[in-house]
Amino acid sequence: MFILSVVTGSILYILVRFRGRGTGDPAQTTGNKKLEIAWTAVPILLVTFLFAMSVLTARSVDRPAGRDPDVVVVGHQWWWECVIRL
Repeated sequence: MFILSVVTGSILYILVRFRGRGTGDPAQTTGNKKLEIAWTAVPILLVTFLFAMSVLTARSVDRPAGRDPDVVVVGHQWWWECVIRL
């Protein structure tokens, strides 16, 4: 309800504050090159940073590059016996 109130209030303020005055068309402007570069570069940098952090995290939680553990499993008639040697 709070978000609905904020959005509705903002729209009403904008409608009253910036209502049309006169019959002429407003001045037409074209793209802003600096702004377009910024909103393209910032998401690319953010995704690259998040990808690098994901790779570093995945490497840190991966099994160490040391000796692999030996797993000895013996099957008995009614149960399994499992021994892990590091």
